[in-house]
Amino acid sequence: MSNNISITPFVPLNGSAGNEVVTTLVRPQIAVPIAAGVGVVDWSQGDNQTAALAASTTVSFIGAQAGQTLTLRVTAGGAYTIAFPAAMLFVGGSQATQTSGGVDIWEIKCLLVGSTLTYYGSVSQAFAT
Repeated sequence: MSNNISITPFVPLNGSAGNEVVTTLVRPQIAVPIAAGVGVVDWSQGDNQTAALAASTTVSFIGAQAGQTLTLRVTAGGAYTIAFPAAMLFVGGSQATQTSGGVDIWEIKCLLVGSTLTYYGSVSQAFAT
C-alpha cells in the first residue's frame, strides 16, 4: 500500500491551464412595492425579493409559475404582521408570527396541485438586522 497522493491539475473545457477566474452569479434583491399596507410580490421580477414593513401588510402574488422557488426577506420596524394569500400553506399548518424588529427569511415554493397554483412557505426567523 502506497501513501503517495497524485494531484491532477485542473484543465478547463477551453483547454487552457493556469490561473482561472471563477465567477459567482449574484442574484439582485428586488424590493416589493408596499403602499397602504398592501404589497405585491411579482415572481416574474426575480427569485430574491425583500419587503420592509412599516405597518401590518397583506401581500399578494402575481407572475408565479409552477416549479418556482422564491426567497422573501422580510424586515419589520415594529410589531407588524404580514398576511400571505389564502393559497399559501405553512410548515406546521399555521403561519409564524413576524419577528418584531428583526429579519425573517421566507422560502416559498409554487407548485401546481390539480389545476391550482399552491404556495408552500417555510421561514427562518429572528436574524439580526
